[in-house]
Amino acid sequence: MPWIFGALCWFVLPKNQKQWIVLPLLATLAGFMATSVHAIGEASIATSYEWLLLLLVIFRAQSIAWLLLWIALLFPAFRLHEGTFMFLAAIAVIAIMSFRSASTRLERGLLGLGILFLIGTIADQIWWVIYPQFPLDRDAIASGFFRGEFLYYDGHFNLQLINGGAALFLLLALAVTCHREARGVSHILVGAWVLFCIGSVISATMVEQSFAPFAQLQARYHPPIVSTILASIMVVLAQSESTNRFLVSLPVLSVIALLCTIQLVADVAATERWNAFVAHLRIRLTNGHGLIPWATTLHTGDSQADRNWQLLQVGWVVPYFSVVYAPEGIVKSIINAPAETPQLPFNPAEINDLPSLKGIDYAPYVRSMIERTHDGR
Repeated sequence: MPWIFGALCWFVLPKNQKQWIVLPLLATLAGFMATSVHAIGEASIATSYEWLLLLLVIFRAQSIAWLLLWIALLFPAFRLHEGTFMFLAAIAVIAIMSFRSASTRLERGLLGLGILFLIGTIADQIWWVIYPQFPLDRDAIASGFFRGEFLYYDGHFNLQLINGGAALFLLLALAVTCHREARGVSHILVGAWVLFCIGSVISATMVEQSFAPFAQLQARYHPPIVSTILASIMVVLAQSESTNRFLVSLPVLSVIALLCTIQLVADVAATERWNAFVAHLRIRLTNGHGLIPWATTLHTGDSQADRNWQLLQVGWVVPYFSVVYAPEGIVKSIINAPAETPQLPFNPAEINDLPSLKGIDYAPYVRSMIERTHDGR
């Protein structure tokens, strides 16, 4: 979904402003990719959707038809993830700026309506941040942020976050040195970036510590943070001719092309590890019966499989994947979550709490659980 919404940004941009597609592309490459191992990142999806709102209010606020589309897209935004309130606040500020420069009453009316809706949405999102549905989840994110777990955890580092951060830093340096007198510096910076990319590819394919599922999980609010920064830059520089030329310059396009490459390599390497994990999971589910304690699954004699198993100890994997990956939808066994993991949204120890899903047969699992109860285990 982030890639789809990013592609739609191209059609929102006017013909003479297509160069600004660079920023939503960077938001995806440097923001979303840092958390791409996360199964469904609500904040990532919401942020990519809200880029459409941002571009509409910056580049299309003088058209009534586009403003009506902007209003229509605002309504679903009310139900998007609360983690994007900072990005929405930036959009609201830009909408206020457009309101002040609007030339007709109808434009002001539509922009005013959108601003009021944005303020209400932001207030609702902040409410859910202060009073979340699952306070433990919020507390874990906050503590993990201050401990830097989004970047480094348990000896493993978030390579894709480092890739994106390095690219953004390099682009900033190129922007500072983009005048002709500093062209040699630009060449040096691009050369350094090439060396960095070679190191990134080596790390992704050969360094065990570059596979960091938990760090990517903890980085799930990285996309709105990166997007807020990029949106602020866009507001300041949107009317600058030199910025327009800079965005389509060869050094910038080279940096983005190489960033695409190294993020792809990292994703492919992570997918290979993921596929190995799923294959091993299927074997465990086929051979197991009833509820399997997490602790009993950590030592199988296959060191690589055991390491993958430990690294993917994130809350959305077990016990849910015991159902998702049950062979032919027949659930014989469910691997329980680690003891410290909250049982959400169901407790596999309670057979009456199992989720009702089309195509899923719990009968073998239920029989095993009943037999265990009768045996006193």
